[in-house]
Amino acid sequence: EYRSNPIWKGNKVVGFQTIMRDATERKQAEEDLRESEERLKQLIEYAPDAIYINDLKGNFIDGNKQAEDLTGYKKDELIGKSMLKVGLLPKRYVPKAAKALMKNLLGQKTGPDEFELRRKDGSLVTVEISTFPVKRGGKTEVIGIARDITERKELEEKLRQYSEQLE
Repeated sequence: EYRSNPIWKGNKVVGFQTIMRDATERKQAEEDLRESEERLKQLIEYAPDAIYINDLKGNFIDGNKQAEDLTGYKKDELIGKSMLKVGLLPKRYVPKAAKALMKNLLGQKTGPDEFELRRKDGSLVTVEISTFPVKRGGKTEVIGIARDITERKELEEKLRQYSEQLE
C-alpha cells in the first residue's frame, strides 16, 4: 500500500515523496473477515429452523430460507409488515404474541412457546417459537427461531388416542 505526493519547486515537479506500508496482515484480516461473514450467512440461511428478525413493533426485518419455506411467503413479501397484517398469526394467538413482544421490550427472551401460523396457502402449521432481544446500532431487534412441530403434535395426538383405546 502506498501514497505518493509530488514535490514542487515553483511550478515544476522535481520529485515525489512516497510512503509505503506493508498491508499483508490487513489484507489477510479483511479476507478472513469476509470468509467468516460468508460462513455465518450460510449457516443462518440454511439452518434447519426458521430464523427471522423483527422490530419491537412486530414488523419483519429479515428471515432465512427456512422461514420462507415454513410460511410460504418470500422474504420480500414479509419485510416491513407485521404477522397480523400478513395474516400469519390467527387472532386467538394475538394476546400470547403481544405478551412475548412485551417481554422482549423489557429485554427478556421468550419460549419455546407454541403457536399456529397460517401459511400463505391458508394451511396451518404448528410451531415452537423462541425469541431473543438483541441491541444493534442503538436499537433493539428481536431474533426469532421457529421450529415446525406439526408432525410431532400429530404423533402425540395419535399416541393419546391409542392410549385411550387401550384403557
